[in-house]
Amino acid sequence: MARNNGLDNYGVIVGVVSIPIAVLRFAIFIPFAAYFGRVSKHWNVIKKHVELQSAPYSPNYAKSARLGHAWGKYGFYWNFVVWIPHLCLPPPFSLIFGILDTAITVMLSISNHDLSPLVPHSTGACKNGGAEKWQVSNGTKSFFTLAGELNSTKATPFKMCKSYVEEWQYGLSIVTIYGTIAGLNILLSMLICVILLVQTRRKSQNMKSWAWENLLSLPRLFFMVFIIITWIPVALFRCCLPTSWKAKARYGRRYAMKASQQAVSKSKEIKMKAFQGEKETTSRYENLSGEGKPTNLADFLCYDILMIIVEDLHYVDVMNLARVSKSVREAVLPATDYARRIQHFKRYSCPGNPSSKTECWVCTNQVCDGCSHTRSLNHPHLFFHLSNCTPYCSTCYTTRTLSSTLHAKPRLQSPRCKCEPPTSTPNVFQTWWRGKAYYDTHSAPSASSYLPRMVCTTCVGKSDTEILELRKKRTERELGDSRRVGKCGSCAVNLRTKEVKRGPVWWVCKKCLKECTSAYHAPWGKGRESDEEVALD
Repeated sequence: MARNNGLDNYGVIVGVVSIPIAVLRFAIFIPFAAYFGRVSKHWNVIKKHVELQSAPYSPNYAKSARLGHAWGKYGFYWNFVVWIPHLCLPPPFSLIFGILDTAITVMLSISNHDLSPLVPHSTGACKNGGAEKWQVSNGTKSFFTLAGELNSTKATPFKMCKSYVEEWQYGLSIVTIYGTIAGLNILLSMLICVILLVQTRRKSQNMKSWAWENLLSLPRLFFMVFIIITWIPVALFRCCLPTSWKAKARYGRRYAMKASQQAVSKSKEIKMKAFQGEKETTSRYENLSGEGKPTNLADFLCYDILMIIVEDLHYVDVMNLARVSKSVREAVLPATDYARRIQHFKRYSCPGNPSSKTECWVCTNQVCDGCSHTRSLNHPHLFFHLSNCTPYCSTCYTTRTLSSTLHAKPRLQSPRCKCEPPTSTPNVFQTWWRGKAYYDTHSAPSASSYLPRMVCTTCVGKSDTEILELRKKRTERELGDSRRVGKCGSCAVNLRTKEVKRGPVWWVCKKCLKECTSAYHAPWGKGRESDEEVALD
């Protein structure tokens, strides 16, 4: 059934007025705090000293300070508490807020009115002895002179005079802004009530049904209010704060996030080690009935003979030879000499042009011009980070990358890199946020994205989908491997030397020179644990 609320433009009217009221409430936080701090200090001095409350000084000093202290405290906390509920409860339901705002405005205006003839209206009148000569009669000290002497910190007459001037100025601004808030709130509520009274009678609808329908629609406002509340602090942070403050805040937040990622990865490593137990390096086939049945081929393939044969074979052929039987594998790749044998096989296998040796695009097998196969494949979106993101040390990140991005124009520009192409397999939240059509359009592979890839004979028989899935898993492992951290992209210091302190690694995009915040990158650097360990390229 179509909704008939008697006011077609109700949402427009509420949005036009409620949002400015919310902005005014937010903008008055700091002036309200400054006013409350000054009037509280003045009231604490006056109430402790009777001589400041009686002749020859006006009793309005004490009256103004007492009212300002009581209602300033109430108004500050009330404005802070009611800010979000006022956004969620539109007029005329927010009429109660307007009534209380009016009461605060009236009491603060009385306090400021009593103080107005007793203090200068600018700090210029306090200079050059103006504070000592302000409203002096019969040779007595001025109010500011005596108040400064009785103050716990022994303030000068000029400082006391300046403090009272600031109290009056802040009070005037608060009364003006708060009166505007209260007036708009009450006027809007009354206007809507009058219009509804006329419209509901014309359409044979009562006010009760209209109020019930609008109360049921309030949950839809909560989501909009949540978006506004989360966006306003970000906008104010990027627009108003100094760059030095923003740099420190962002560095601290990113440091905490990287530390938490490192803690999670450490806990996973500990669980995996506890699950695997102690490693047995005596044999790689202990659970498979020992080293297998000895054969003449296994006995023949001693190291010297094997290296002579390897010089005429491709690397993939050597790996296939190791798969003949258990005994042959133990002869070709013994568990006690596995890593060194792999390095030797890569060095001496694949005869021909040594410069053509490379790694299979899918797995880690070595290929050359004689044993490789070319496949036209599209790279996964994570592959972008391997070729475009470089590690930075903390010093270069703070002094170059972070400062330059925070100084960028416009000031609302995000300091994060957004060069990563959209994924071809979005999750439920990504699809809901941007829509399925966005990923169908932007993640669809183009003709230029298909490039010739060198694959080994083991991977050439797989389909494109299987190859891309294997390449994606390998890319995730490479991005998360802390051994991939090499030299700093700015100062070229080796981040894996023992002299460099272990700490967070900052990944910067080569295209836009902004920080890449992808969670796939290794968050923490690790110093080299042994001289033989070599960082991955």
